[in-house]
This record gives sequence, structure tokens and C-alpha cells, in this order.
Amino acid sequence: MLRRIVGVTGVSLWAGLIVVAVVGGLEGKANGEQMFENLPEGWKVEKSFAASKEQTLAVSRKLGGRISKLTNTVLSIEGKRLQVNVLYCPTEKEAERIYKAVLEAHNGLAVSVAQDGNSVVEFAKSSDVELMNRARRVLGLPDARLDRVAGKLLKKIPDKWRIEKSFIVPREQTIAIGKKLGGRIRNLSNTIFSVDGRRFQVNVIECVTPTEAENIHRSILKMKGDPAFCLLLDNSVVEFVGDDVELAKEAVYELGIKPRPGEAKQKQISKGGTLETMAKDFIQLLADSDFPKAAENFDAAMKKAAPPEKLRQIWNSLVTQHGRFEKQLGTRMKTILLYKAVFVSCQFEKMIVELQVTFNTTNQIAGFHIAQIRPKANRQKQVSKDSRLGQKALASRE
Repeated sequence: MLRRIVGVTGVSLWAGLIVVAVVGGLEGKANGEQMFENLPEGWKVEKSFAASKEQTLAVSRKLGGRISKLTNTVLSIEGKRLQVNVLYCPTEKEAERIYKAVLEAHNGLAVSVAQDGNSVVEFAKSSDVELMNRARRVLGLPDARLDRVAGKLLKKIPDKWRIEKSFIVPREQTIAIGKKLGGRIRNLSNTIFSVDGRRFQVNVIECVTPTEAENIHRSILKMKGDPAFCLLLDNSVVEFVGDDVELAKEAVYELGIKPRPGEAKQKQISKGGTLETMAKDFIQLLADSDFPKAAENFDAAMKKAAPPEKLRQIWNSLVTQHGRFEKQLGTRMKTILLYKAVFVSCQFEKMIVELQVTFNTTNQIAGFHIAQIRPKANRQKQVSKDSRLGQKALASRE
């Protein structure tokens, strides 16, 4: 019974949170804290600090990345307190580095940290998962991320499912678990969800070969009370940890691991595949002025940054600058960290504009930019520096 609840491949990392930010500096509302404006009833800012340059530098060194500004804000949320640390970085690449370091300091508790462009937001001194998830939504932060291994197989996150933890198990532990289960494991991921107040864990085991995946699948099945808790997929094994058999059966479809019986088989995401089609359809909806439909597949942050009316303004600005839209010329794809970017080359009346549509791990649109602009007469020539719109993001959530 204990094995079933803990999980054959589960790794316990609940050693307590590590607070990495230092409260200091001058008391008073920190500059730039726009996320704390327009808080709902029952929410208020108790304190807001900006760390000194010395403290910011010390935290930067500790986390292994550059931080240009660090602020600490204490929120009162319906009688509960939540400390929110915002670490501003000079670039998104630096923010990604800081994000990973803070996540590691929190033992993989994904809900406790968020990357928002060039900033990293940390919820410190809290183990209240529901409170942190509520705060993410109120502050307009993206949902907690899946790690890169889980993100390959878990294609969607249902509305009522909230990520608490999602982390890749250290190599030494992965090797030991592989020996125990009778197969070599390349990567092992543990993700813990909160589903209607209950915890449900999903372990993804990437094996070196399909044969070794079969061996590990067979070993786990011997330990499980029901085969619904273990699924074999080519060279990977998915283990569900819990005691709700029906939830485990439903999770296969809810998480997008497999299509429901009777549904059309989903196309595999690859270059030239579904995401490129989705990006082209999105651009066509803009060209057709169907902005509400175009915004339907936005993630939470994009819905806030670029609602249909804002999307209309963005597109009209493009047309004003570069003439009427004529046609799409082609696409290319690029992986950016955990995101997939599709670049759609569009011919307008005056210029060729390459638009970047960025998708998150659940295939929602998480960003929309102008990538580059070039004259129609010579597609290799870059637009002149005075074309400011070519350098400005339309709406960014990468």
C-alpha cells in the first residue's frame, strides 16, 4: 500500500522551501510593481521593498545570473500573508537561468516560481499551493510549467488541474531506480498535480530502448494494484501515483497522452506539422478581422495582454504601416527553451513582414511578435533602422 501511494519512481523532495531573496532597501511601494495594482477585494499590499544594490548583487551571485533589480512585496490575501519577490533581469535568457536556480532552491515546487518575460516571480515562505495558484492568476502570471521531459508527453493541462511540482530526478537516483526496475532510464520526471483538492502524481520514464521500457513497464505492473496506473508508450513509461483508478484512466485523455476512443488521431507536432498550420490559421483570422476567434487559443497572459480589441489595434497598425495584407509566403519553426516559435512570412502591399507566433507546451499561443521586415523588391535586405515597428514586440509572453 505504501508503494502505491508514494510511487515506485517517486522521489521525495519535500524538505521545505528555501527563500533566496533578501528583504531590504527602502520601505515603500517598489517602482514598477504594476502587477500589484487593481487587486481584488480582500487583497492588499502590506509592505513593498526594493533591495539595495549590494543585496541584489549578492543574490545574483548566489543564483548564477544577472539581476538588475530585486523587489519584495508582502500581500495580505483574505487574512493570509504571501511574500512575492520579483527579480528583474536584463534579458530573457538571464531570466530563464534565474528561474531554473530559484526552482531548484524550491525543490522543484513549480507553483512557487514563474518567469514573466525578463522577470522571475518567486512566492517565498509559503507551502500553500492553492494560495500560490490563486495569486498567479490574479497577478496575471503564466501557469506553472511542466519540466521538459513531462512536456513531451503531457500535451495539455485541464482547467481544474494545477501543477504543484514538475522536476527531473537527479541522475544518480535515476540510475538506481533503473537498476531496481530492470532497465536503463535516460530521464525520469515527477509531476504532482492538484486535482479538485487531491494530489495526483504523474511520473514519466524515458528509457534507452523500447525493450527496456517494456521491462520497466512489466516491473511496475507487478507492483501496482491496477494496470490503469502504468502505461507503455514506445520507449517511455508513464506511471500514475494515487488510489483513484477512474482518475488514472481519465488522466490518459485529460492530459493529452492519448486521444479519446473515436476521436481523430492527433497529428504529431513536428516541423511542417500542426503548429505551423495553427500559426497560419491564426494569421488568416487576423487578416479576416475575426479577432475574437483569433484570440481563443491564447494562454492566460496573452488573453490579458492582447484581448480581441487590442488585437484589432495591432493588426490595423500593421496594415497602416505596410499596406493591405496580400498573402502568406511560407513558414519556418524554431525551438526557444520550452516553447515552439513559428515564423510566418507575410506579403503586405509595401513590405514583407515575418510574424512570430510562439506556442507553449500545451500548444496555446503564448507570444506574437514582428520578427523582421524587408522590402518586397529585395527580400534579403533588412528594413532601415528608422522602421521602429520592426523592432517592437506586438504582444510578448515567451
